[in-house]
Amino acid sequence: MLLDTEYIVQKEYTVLLKNGTKIEFDGDGEWKEVKAKTTAVPVKITPSTILEHIHHSFPNTYVKEIKRTSRRYEVEISNGLELEFDKNGVFLKIDD
Repeated sequence: MLLDTEYIVQKEYTVLLKNGTKIEFDGDGEWKEVKAKTTAVPVKITPSTILEHIHHSFPNTYVKEIKRTSRRYEVEISNGLELEFDKNGVFLKIDD
């Protein structure tokens, strides 16, 4: 008996910028995760609803890291808190 097995290979790419920022992309070229080492994650990457929530609730902080999945965003801000938002940028919780 012969079984035909197909394996799915998921390609990922990582780019490290001179300033230490690390960007991970999926096989389609969409960013999955951005980690800024010495500066803030570029504002254009972070959805405006998330930025508005952070600036309103946590003034004088900035996004250090953002991770995107099909269902949510996970954001670490400069004061060390980790926040979770749904895929539309609606705040869900502070992650311990």
